[in-house]
Amino acid sequence: GRGSYIEDFQASCNAPTWTNLTWRARVPNGARLTFVAYTAQDRDKLEEADPVQVAAVPGDDDPIDVGAALQAAGVAPRAYLRLRVNFVLSGENESPVLENFALRWSCE
Repeated sequence: GRGSYIEDFQASCNAPTWTNLTWRARVPNGARLTFVAYTAQDRDKLEEADPVQVAAVPGDDDPIDVGAALQAAGVAPRAYLRLRVNFVLSGENESPVLENFALRWSCE
């Protein structure tokens, strides 16, 4: 009844501003998607990073400001960001479908 998808992002600077997370998904009644971010200075340290839930569907609408979510959790943005999308089936075993998602950032 559960599964996940992971994608890693690399900004072109050490302290990026992670900004808008957008997605398109179909989530049946009772099913759920959660987006969890991990950030670290090195890719091999992402496994050790603190998880920060940045969005849940249903409940949140895109775009979501990932940087604001990290800041609210007391987590400094770093060059690498891992986004884990967790899938939870509905009570009728219907799966949410994540069609696409995108994450933006800037370096100033």
